[in-house]
Amino acid sequence: MVSIDNVMDALDENTERYREALCGDNVSKTPFERWGKASLKTLNKFKMSKGKHKGKTFEDIYNNEPDYIMWLIGNKGTLSERSNVFLFYNYVLRKAGK
Repeated sequence: MVSIDNVMDALDENTERYREALCGDNVSKTPFERWGKASLKTLNKFKMSKGKHKGKTFEDIYNNEPDYIMWLIGNKGTLSERSNVFLFYNYVLRKAGK
């Protein structure tokens, strides 16, 4: 049996057409609504799709960009739920055990 983790390992998590194929009716949902409950193992491999950290995995940013994480925590009120940044913010909270 193929698991979602195996599928996600084989696909670029940030390619919208794969998300649409995997999510079916959930296409209109935000990244957080679609992926917020995914395992940390899966989320580790997600990549930022825009901005300074475009193309970096969540795990890489978490492990190597403490200044960005501090900025993110300080600006949480300005984050759009429709962005990967909001999903990353929630990933950070989960990794920190919050």
